[in-house]
Amino acid sequence: MLIVGFRVGLWSLVKSWLDTAAGDRTREMALDVMVEATHGRTIALHRLYAIACDWEGAARDPVRTAVAARL
Repeated sequence: MLIVGFRVGLWSLVKSWLDTAAGDRTREMALDVMVEATHGRTIALHRLYAIACDWEGAARDPVRTAVAARL
């Protein structure tokens, strides 16, 4: 149960960051911070990518597509 809660919390946190990045001109910096936070942890990077793809697919918004493509 703890792991499921962690994953839901992680998804919410990353989604919030992606929403912020999509609405901000400095999105490159925000995305770089997220990617750098996964440095050396391939599984974390894969999870970030999967969350970004899920987030992008939910809206079919060109800005979201560009943000997800950066990851």
